[in-house]
Amino acid sequence: MKWKSHQAVTAATVYAATGDVLAAILAMQGSIWPDAVEMKLPFLRHRALSHWWPVYVLPMAFFYVLVIAKLGFFPDPWMAAKFILSGGFSFSLVLGELCFWSLLGALLHIPEDALCGYIPITCPDQRWKCCHLFYVGSPRETTFVMAYVVLVLTGGLFAHL
Repeated sequence: MKWKSHQAVTAATVYAATGDVLAAILAMQGSIWPDAVEMKLPFLRHRALSHWWPVYVLPMAFFYVLVIAKLGFFPDPWMAAKFILSGGFSFSLVLGELCFWSLLGALLHIPEDALCGYIPITCPDQRWKCCHLFYVGSPRETTFVMAYVVLVLTGGLFAHL
């Protein structure tokens, strides 16, 4: 998928699941990390280590525990902001929120890429093909992304009203 497609699909998914705009924005910016890392580190093979799910799940678990230890609930950027504004500033809380949602965006990048190519499952060098619904940058990708976002957000928007 193109970066803008990753960002749209991830933002729509996270917003529909949480009803939280800030979480969706953080996840959206994280959704391009796996490809951005490959651009900055050209020795990495495409869709290998940067697209392997444990790279994101393990740190997510760590940051989840940081937030739970401080607030006692699932990461929620707005609740964290209220906590901070009421005098409960904590660097670990801010870092935990930013990293948790950004890493979730990076994690969502992987199944999104499975729609148009190969991804690693059990080891970084593995190449597993799920389905090939479209080619990157094709009109089919654009159609899929637009349809997905509309369907997810119409269901997601009404779920949170």
